[in-house]
Amino acid sequence: MDAGAVWDEMRPVLDDSLAALPEKDRSAVVLRFYRGYSVQEVASALEVTLAAAQSADLVIAQVNP
Repeated sequence: MDAGAVWDEMRPVLDDSLAALPEKDRSAVVLRFYRGYSVQEVASALEVTLAAAQSADLVIAQVNP
């Protein structure tokens, strides 16, 4: 399967998974993994603590054990 076909298959799954998250978690995941922000940058952008910003990593870990 080529990369385009894989993306076409995964896109709706990712969209649904992101849509199911609370807004703050969704924002943290998007900034951290789609935009490449560090945990510190996520914390600054969302005006939350470092521990709260690390929730993006925890969310991904729960989805991808």
